[in-house]
Amino acid sequence: MFDRRHNRLLGAVLLVGAILLLTLFFYGNQQSQAVYSGSYSQDSRARQTNGLADKQTVLSSQDTSVEDTLTDKGDNGPHRNLLQESSGTLFTIKSGKSTVFVDEHGRVAIPTADVIEKLNINELEELFYRYIENIHQSCVRMNHMGNENDGGYHICETYISDKPCLMYSFGNRKDFSFDDAVASTYGCEVHSFDPGDGQKDHKHSDKVTFHSLGIGGEDKTIKVNNQNWKIMSFGSIRQMLGHKDKMFEIVKIDTEAAEWDSLETMIKTGDIRDINLLIVEFHEWINPGNNGNTKAAREPAKFRRYLNILRGIYESGFRMYFFRMWPWCHYHDDNSVDRTACHEVHMVNINRNKFS
Repeated sequence: MFDRRHNRLLGAVLLVGAILLLTLFFYGNQQSQAVYSGSYSQDSRARQTNGLADKQTVLSSQDTSVEDTLTDKGDNGPHRNLLQESSGTLFTIKSGKSTVFVDEHGRVAIPTADVIEKLNINELEELFYRYIENIHQSCVRMNHMGNENDGGYHICETYISDKPCLMYSFGNRKDFSFDDAVASTYGCEVHSFDPGDGQKDHKHSDKVTFHSLGIGGEDKTIKVNNQNWKIMSFGSIRQMLGHKDKMFEIVKIDTEAAEWDSLETMIKTGDIRDINLLIVEFHEWINPGNNGNTKAAREPAKFRRYLNILRGIYESGFRMYFFRMWPWCHYHDDNSVDRTACHEVHMVNINRNKFS
């Protein structure tokens, strides 16, 4: 009798232990999908420097081959053929098969288009992810607003300026939680946009107005699922709504890959410079291809375009203060590194904020 009770007790303890281990594993795995700025600002610096500096060189934009500049000439110390940029000097660090570009502060940076053009797919991919999964500017006081997961965003209140406050929120999907929170907390006039969720133009609340309209790189009408979607550029939208001469406290863009066209045009027209906080969910849409063949599906031309647009955002004055990676866009690169093709990036315009 004692042995049976003892065995049952032991079995119960083992079962509880197994459940706890599975719970901890699941929770830890879930947490690893979203990386927060509080811990990642230190981790990103470690990734930039730890174990990468066996062969460090500096790349010149006049060189004909990236590989040539990465060859160890056997002289003392790293090469000093500096890549002179309008924003400063960039150095390169050899990381395995890839090249990592850093500025004089050791932060990952994006070189000019002529240098980007010389990079192979592995170097483009590594540079893209090291840059976008990074922190440029610290945030002393951050407030999560809206839904806890997708649909909620992090406002750095350190950089919120005085009223009046104006926000555009692109990609509504019938979720007003973020828009309502910004309107009630900061008193912002909020305009919410989505061309494809079945809503008509309406006044959602005293401070929030909905528009059945999407953002893109140009003004046009597109057909999606047998529906006509009206698309306009950021510049056309602000002119239509009487905001041509207004400054925007917050602009949020979550438009399932349309952000690249939208931002490219905003950079060219200069509209992006009139924004204080810019929040974008970037979608790279890396297709695993047949039998998971990511090598065939990853296009160098797309990564070059992404990097040039990200560089344009940086040169317009924006610095990342928070990011997170979403778990539903995962794939593996040539080196079996687990990547995600969906990043939510929060940026502040340093030209509209004074930093010590």
